[in-house]
Amino acid sequence: MLLLMCISPVHAQNVTNATSRLFADVQVFSVDSNGAELPLKKIVVREIATTRSYPLLTSIFFEKNDTALCSYYRRTQWQKRIAVQGTFCGVVPHDDDLIDDDVRKIQEAAEAKSEFHRKPDEAAPHHLLMVANTLLIIGQQLKDTPKAKITLVGFRDEVNSEKTNKSLAITRAELLKRYFVKVWGIEAHRITTKTGKIIQYPPTLANANIDVYGEECRRVDIFSDSLGLLNSLLVFDTVSIVSPEKIRFRVKPTKPTKDWTLNVIHSGSHGSQTLKQLSGYSVENNYIKTTSVEDWNLKDEPATMPRENGFLSIEFTLVDTANIAHTFESSDAHLTAECLSFKIQRALGMKTIHQMRFELPAFAFNQTTVSPVNRHFIKTQILPRLQKDSQILIEGYTDSLETAPKRLSEERAFAVAKLINIGKKTSLGVGNLVQYNPHDPIGRFLNRNVRITVLTPIPAAK
Repeated sequence: MLLLMCISPVHAQNVTNATSRLFADVQVFSVDSNGAELPLKKIVVREIATTRSYPLLTSIFFEKNDTALCSYYRRTQWQKRIAVQGTFCGVVPHDDDLIDDDVRKIQEAAEAKSEFHRKPDEAAPHHLLMVANTLLIIGQQLKDTPKAKITLVGFRDEVNSEKTNKSLAITRAELLKRYFVKVWGIEAHRITTKTGKIIQYPPTLANANIDVYGEECRRVDIFSDSLGLLNSLLVFDTVSIVSPEKIRFRVKPTKPTKDWTLNVIHSGSHGSQTLKQLSGYSVENNYIKTTSVEDWNLKDEPATMPRENGFLSIEFTLVDTANIAHTFESSDAHLTAECLSFKIQRALGMKTIHQMRFELPAFAFNQTTVSPVNRHFIKTQILPRLQKDSQILIEGYTDSLETAPKRLSEERAFAVAKLINIGKKTSLGVGNLVQYNPHDPIGRFLNRNVRITVLTPIPAAK
C-alpha cells in the first residue's frame, strides 16, 4: 500500500547564525492520469521490451512557385550514412559531373541530418524521424529491390499563386525522378511521373485557411507496386517505464521568501546524485507567501529516473527577504526507489511487458480510408505480433483544418480497428490533437494518422 510522505513541518537550520527556524511545509504526492493526488512511498522503474514504428512520409513538399524542397528539409549538418531496417547501410552514391544543380539541392536536403538511427528516447522529434530520410530510404530500397517500381504524382496549388503555372506539378515529379535516376542509378523505366487530380478545397474553410491549406498541395506523392518498399521502419529496443509517471511537490513557505530550491537526491550503492531540481522565485519583489505547486514529470524526463535501487531524499534551500540562505533535508521518511531489470524481474518470477507502438500516417484530407500501404503494414507487421492477452489502444487524429474532427478521429480509429480486432481486448481513443503550426504542411499531414499501442505480457520464467 502506498503511504503519504509528508515533510510538514520541517525545522530548518539557519546556515548563517545557526538558529533554528520554521520556514516551509513540503508535501509530496503521486499524480494519476486524471490529475488526482495520491499518497506516495515508492518509485518503481521497470525495464520493458519495445517495438516502435517510424513511418516514411511519402509526400515531398515544395516551396511556393518553385521546385525547391520545403525549407523544413534543409539542415545544417549533413550525414550521408543512412539506416534501412534498423542498420546502417551505406553511403549515398553520386557522381557530381552527372548531377544538375536542382537535383544536387534535393540530394543535399535529403542528406541533411540523417536521423533514422537515433533511439526513440534521444528526444528526436517524431516528425523529423519520418521526414528527414524519406528520399534516402526510398532510394536505397529501390536499389536493393531491382524489380520494384514507383509512381511520382505531382501537385500544385491551383487556387492561389500557382494556378497559372500549369506545368509546375509534373515538373516537380520529373525533378524527383531525375534525383533517383542520377543519384541512385535507378533505371528510368521503373519510375512513372504524372500530374495529380485537383485537390478540392472544403467550402467551410475561411479565406485565410485556404492559403494555408494550399501549402499542402505543393508536393509530390510517392506510390509503389511493392508495398513493402514504403513500409515503416521498425526499431527494437528496451526502455524503462516508471510508476508513478508524475510526482507533485506542494511547497508552502511560512515566512516571506525571495526564492527557494528543492533538490531530489538519490542515494544508492554508487553514491549520491541529484535527479531533479525545482525552484520558485520572487517576481518584482512580490515575495513568495502562498503554496507553490511544482511537478516532476518522470515519464517525459527519462534521464531523471533512478537507475538503481536506493533512497530519495529532499534537500530544501530558501532565501529569505534578508538574502540569507537556509538549507535543510528531510528527516522524516525517505522515498524508496526500486529498479527492476529484465534479469531481476525474471528471477522474481514476474511477468515482463512488450510495448509496441505503431503509427499509421497520411490519411487523405477529411477521409477515413486506410491506404494500401497501411493495410499491408497491419497485415505483415502488426497482426503477427499480437497475442491472445495483448491489450490494444487505437487512437485517431485529425489536423487543424479538417472538418468534424471528433467524427473523423473516431472513424479513422474504427477503420483500423476493423482490420486488427480479432477478439482481443481493444479500446478506441479519440486523439484530435493539433500538434503542429498550421503553416507547416508537413505537420498537418502527419497529424492525420492513427496510433496503435499494444501491451503484451511476457510470461515469467519457469
